[in-house]
Amino acid sequence: MVDLGCKTLFFIFCFILFFYGMISISVSRYQSYLGTKSFNRGKLDPAVSHFNNALSLIPFGQWEHMFGPDLVRNKMMLGKTVYRLAIKEADSDKRLNLLETSRQYLLNAHTISPLDIKPVKGLALSLKTLEFEFKNHFPEKHNPYNALPMYQKMAQIRPNGLTVHYMIARYFFKKEMHDDLKKTVEHIAFLRPDDFLNGDLTSEPFYDETLNASLVKGFEHSIARDVHPRGAYMALSKLTEERDEYQPALENYKRAVRIRESANKSYHYQRLGFLYLKNRLFQEAFASFNKSLDISLNLTKDIHTIFRIFKKENQIDEFIKYAGSVKDQYKNLQPFGMVIARARIKQGFDNLAKAGLLKMLAEQPGPEVFYLLSNIAEKEGNWDEMEVYIQRASVLDPDNCQYYLKFAKALYKQGKVYQAKEKEALKIKCLQNG
Repeated sequence: MVDLGCKTLFFIFCFILFFYGMISISVSRYQSYLGTKSFNRGKLDPAVSHFNNALSLIPFGQWEHMFGPDLVRNKMMLGKTVYRLAIKEADSDKRLNLLETSRQYLLNAHTISPLDIKPVKGLALSLKTLEFEFKNHFPEKHNPYNALPMYQKMAQIRPNGLTVHYMIARYFFKKEMHDDLKKTVEHIAFLRPDDFLNGDLTSEPFYDETLNASLVKGFEHSIARDVHPRGAYMALSKLTEERDEYQPALENYKRAVRIRESANKSYHYQRLGFLYLKNRLFQEAFASFNKSLDISLNLTKDIHTIFRIFKKENQIDEFIKYAGSVKDQYKNLQPFGMVIARARIKQGFDNLAKAGLLKMLAEQPGPEVFYLLSNIAEKEGNWDEMEVYIQRASVLDPDNCQYYLKFAKALYKQGKVYQAKEKEALKIKCLQNG
């Protein structure tokens, strides 16, 4: 009976201990949730209080093997919160003390979970700030802070972590460690060539043209290792184009679009056509633009884009040849007719443009046709005809605010001041409506 009573008491004790532990850790996690909520709202002092409460409520003397994730999370969040308080602190001595407190919390979190990247990132940032703050505050003293080991630790834990390597590059830039910066940028180019294409890399404060050789190495390595060959060839094309080296830019882009051709969109073939134009390979450019139109989701938009490419390169004559050779291949003829008219106006062939526009007017009248006819009438000084055409344009497209301005101009030229002011008022109303 004594043994039975002891076992019963033991089980009751274990149950109470378990129940206490579950209640305590639940309340701790709720405090942690409140702390995170306050942190995200910028209420840093309440956040510190909640995270401290969460730590104090972790049961059983904070046994790391049972509640390690909770300890790491709360110590890490305390470190991040105190770091933000330090950044806001105007007094340099208080700021240094807060930064040191932040470092201690993050170091504790890192000690408990040495392979968790989040505390390491926080610790690296805290140490970097401490390193430079101490240097500014005590320039004559030995600096006890060095963030480099933590950045190296980050790279060990996440050797292919893009965010990690950007953080490391910024640190090397600030420390003026140029050789290390070049190696890191090369690795970023290897991991994600697209960051050069979309401007993420070139918008960084550490980027300048002295790093381009490192970028090339990274892109070539990415191609050789078959990591991101398509993006790497496109990045090489962009880099050489920026140096006005259009022949290698074309060759690299041709290689890029041959990789995963199913991923090509209209704009890829438009860019390829542009590079052919730069190399004066007109037939190849025409073929590339044709591919762009063949897969176009918006024929009108893409035809105008192609026209702008020719126009930018001062190749209006070649555009006329191109448009004339392919316009009959597509059911929707008006976009081609419109850009041909614009091209002829650009060339000064107003009569040819007008003839084409009047033909379109008979087949398929549209506001842009009337608008271009009003432009020609304006150049001829035919204000009455200009008024008629722009009036028709504004009726068909009343939301185009620039039509009202041109309408007013035509009326002013004829001395119709009252009506012109009415059109100006319509333009203001149009702009206000959005």
